[in-house]
Amino acid sequence: KFIVSTHGVWLYHPHPGDYRRWTCMGLQRELGEHGLPVAKIEGMVGPLAWTTQFRLFGYYTASQKVPVLGTLLFAPVALFMNLRMYLEEAIIPKQMKFDHASMYICLCEKGTPTA
Repeated sequence: KFIVSTHGVWLYHPHPGDYRRWTCMGLQRELGEHGLPVAKIEGMVGPLAWTTQFRLFGYYTASQKVPVLGTLLFAPVALFMNLRMYLEEAIIPKQMKFDHASMYICLCEKGTPTA
C-alpha cells in the first residue's frame, strides 16, 4: 500500500481526457504507469473554497503592509473567510469537488483494480 497526496490547482478540461496534469484522471494514469494502481482517490478542497483561500492570502499580504492595525483588522477577515470556505465545501456538488479539487489523496495498492 502507498498513500500519496498532491497540491496545486488545475482546472479540469477533458478534451476528451486530461491526463498530463495532476487532475484526477492524470494522477491515476501517471501513478498506474509507475506500477502504483490507484485503489481509491479523494478530491480535497473544491473550487469555491480554493478561490476563497486565494483571496484570503491576498488579504493577508495586504494587511501585513499596515503595521499593527493590519494584523488587528485581518483577524475578523480570516475568521469570516474560513467560515465561508467551510460553507462552500458543504454546498459544492461532490462530482465538481472531485473534478476540480486543489489536491488529491490517493491510496495505491498493488494487485487491486484501479479506481
